[in-house]
Amino acid sequence: MNKTFVVASIENSWHQSPQLAEQLILQIKMFGGSAVLLDLSHANVSREIFRHLKSYADQLNLAVVATCSSKEKFEWIQEEQIKIHLLSNDVIKKPVLCASMVQTGIPALVPFDGGKDFPLGDDFKNVKYLQNVGSTNELPSSFEGSLVGILDHSSNGEASTLAVKNGCKIIIKNYCLDKTNYNPGFIDCTDLLELRKKLNKVEMGLQ
Repeated sequence: MNKTFVVASIENSWHQSPQLAEQLILQIKMFGGSAVLLDLSHANVSREIFRHLKSYADQLNLAVVATCSSKEKFEWIQEEQIKIHLLSNDVIKKPVLCASMVQTGIPALVPFDGGKDFPLGDDFKNVKYLQNVGSTNELPSSFEGSLVGILDHSSNGEASTLAVKNGCKIIIKNYCLDKTNYNPGFIDCTDLLELRKKLNKVEMGLQ
């Protein structure tokens, strides 16, 4: 079983097309991803579409991480029994909504740009932090306490590999079918497979 939880985010690459989302989810499962990240914030993401994509991922035994920016859509997350959700910057800026999400006790991941202070402090047991990283130079020296992973925006898997060596447990990477029309931080199926191979070597102490 893979130790590192690799989340492939399709929030910017499925373009609200359920058929395209299914292709992405299937690839993520086939090429070594641990979970797919679904963004419910877009107005065109209906309750039915979310339920369908969650069901499809369940059939593949692929975990789902979800993010949203409204109370209504957070209720969808609860109803579908999503086990991990990502708190967006928009939610962090809305104290009442943010507090209501955190107080449910559902494990929450919070992105931040590094530094000494966590956006929501270090008092919530169900809140863990992911540092935004654009290169290996931006990696924290260690992962401990509430800091458990990274959002890797770098153009290759080097930052993720080094992060795991330093104790990183969760990695989020932007995922797409074809990198041609996306920025260098996105990965495709070939990149995902290669990343998983590298992480496996690190976990086995071979790299």
